[in-house]
Amino acid sequence: MEVFKKYPKLESYFKTSDGTSFFTMNAAKNHAKTLDDKIISTVRRRQISKKKDSSKVKEMAKIKADQEAKQKAEEETKAKEEQEAQDKAKADQEAKEKAQKEKSATPDKTTK
Repeated sequence: MEVFKKYPKLESYFKTSDGTSFFTMNAAKNHAKTLDDKIISTVRRRQISKKKDSSKVKEMAKIKADQEAKQKAEEETKAKEEQEAQDKAKADQEAKEKAQKEKSATPDKTTK
């Protein structure tokens, strides 16, 4: 990848097993003769771009999934808080009604 940064117009290069890069296959073959592992790889710019694009897509998918999970958690928390508020209001109303019934059922001691 460093090679493509140095040479922006380069479409491919050859890399020997020891990591040395060459512009031509012939130069890579000559160098590989001196190595125990004589494998030569062709590195293409498009392959690097596709790998970058793939990792970016995965990263974006993870970010989106995290955002969706966060939003869902926030919605669930909000719904729970609203339900708790409704339950409290209902309980308060029932307590108020019960107190009024008890008050109306108890005779007033001040009147004779």
